[in-house]
Amino acid sequence: MTRKIDLGLVDGQLYFTEKDIKDIAKNAKDDIVSEVKAELDSCSEYEGYEDVLGLQVDYENKRFIRLAAAKGLEAGEDFDKFPMYGGMRRCNANDKGEIIAYYSDENFSGRNNGQVMVSVPKFYYKVVPLKLETIEEEGIGYHIRKANYYISSVKHTGFKLHPAFYNENENECDYFLYSAFEGGLQFNNVDCDDHEESEVPDIGDDMIIKIESRSGMKPISGRKLNLTLENAEQYCANRGVGWHCETIKSFSALQFLMIIEYGTMNLQNVLGQGVVNTSVISSDPQNFAVYTGSTLPLGNKSGIANFSTQVYYSSFFKKTVRHTFEEENKKSVSYRGIENPYGNLCKFVQGIYLENHYSNSVNKSFDEVRIAPAFNYDNEFDDNIYKFIDLRVNHYDGYISAMGYGNEKYDWLFFPSKTEGTSEFPVGDKYNSYTYSTKVIAAISVGGSNVAENGAGPFALDSVNYYSGKSSRFGCRLIYIPQN
Repeated sequence: MTRKIDLGLVDGQLYFTEKDIKDIAKNAKDDIVSEVKAELDSCSEYEGYEDVLGLQVDYENKRFIRLAAAKGLEAGEDFDKFPMYGGMRRCNANDKGEIIAYYSDENFSGRNNGQVMVSVPKFYYKVVPLKLETIEEEGIGYHIRKANYYISSVKHTGFKLHPAFYNENENECDYFLYSAFEGGLQFNNVDCDDHEESEVPDIGDDMIIKIESRSGMKPISGRKLNLTLENAEQYCANRGVGWHCETIKSFSALQFLMIIEYGTMNLQNVLGQGVVNTSVISSDPQNFAVYTGSTLPLGNKSGIANFSTQVYYSSFFKKTVRHTFEEENKKSVSYRGIENPYGNLCKFVQGIYLENHYSNSVNKSFDEVRIAPAFNYDNEFDDNIYKFIDLRVNHYDGYISAMGYGNEKYDWLFFPSKTEGTSEFPVGDKYNSYTYSTKVIAAISVGGSNVAENGAGPFALDSVNYYSGKSSRFGCRLIYIPQN
């Protein structure tokens, strides 16, 4: 039986060398030496490439190793020299998607000059699965137990343009715009800052509802708005051609950027907890999200706001309640200009749905994962549009311990396949998979919420019945895809 060797880490680097391997070989069997050599080889790929950044994630052994040009770097300024990081900037964009000002420009505004967005430059990616485990029982596909994740601004052999950088016509884009702030509401071109139940007008056929990204807004949610995946997309698309609700592809691009820069998947530990553990009343249908814009002073930098503000009308206490939070786990975080990529509100994402099957033989439900290849979202979930990606997973709610792998075409997707982890390792985030006794179409929301505790980072996922699913605590955010 082959013994497992702990290679060990020094400042995130492997300390085994070729000489070490020879020394081990004097007192070890060949199979152990081969294991060590294979480990070294997996970490030395793209050694010397100055434009390739990587991270090895060993889900099984809870270990992260920076690869290629990312070795020895610290998150922040060390990464600014790479276009996909240094090129991320807050900007103002009009409804045609034209950038009219960047942060630090004299006419830039967090509130009064169009939508506040973050330009995300295109990058190429490569995923190298190093250890796969077949999903048992009635599952399909594999658990990723270990993998190398790479990104580059240059298209090297074996690298693919990340799918977030294709528009509706399948043309490549040099960038896309990601909302700096969670989506607020605009009724008939008038901002609705507080949109409490008492202030939202009755929705009529002549009412135009748009999602906007501005500071000083309360993020959209609420039962009166009947916010579902379908109308979240419609409210975003009402802004004009190229505007959409955040997609699973755009969110994946953000996940790649974050884990490779920070060298871990537990972003709550290194960037900040985000807005979690805030006081809410479970029986109260009001929106408890904090207002947007508290990270505005950070500009394009990552970090934590000095404070966050929560204001809501409590139907329980029959009065307006205001809180100013200064605790670390109740303040908004920003990733390179993107405020609250996780926490505060679960956000709907487009372009993915789960077909939930129930098995009487094992008394479990199984989530079959389907992806829309383009911006063609069919409410009837036509199988010709939403492609099965050879991934069907079965698991209980819990902390993520492995990601699923169906086929190479969809290797950019981070979808939980096993939930036997902890709040610390290997991912630190939770997956909540609702179990149904019949076949159900489920939508996906990402990023946890303000009622969460630990486990509400950028890999936290929730599924909800598409046809009946709406929540006072689900929101959405804008993206814009250039129409070149």
